Amino acid sequence: MERLNIALLGAFQVTKHGEPITDFEADSARALLAYLAMHAGVAFARTALAALLWPEQPEADGAPRP
Repeated sequence: MERLNIALLGAFQVTKHGEPITDFEADSARALLAYLAMHAGVAFARTALAALLWPEQPEADGAPRP
């Protein structure tokens, strides 16, 4: 398993094997990674995470696709 290093205090930084990862498509992707890292080992429903990060979107948008 590959290991990520995530710095949440100060500037948000993610590195893999010492190389920075900066190609996040949106701030919400960084927020999701930070939230999941802070709650490691906890299972979340996809709809719950979608409601947390994108409260203005309809709940159905966060539901898994068939």
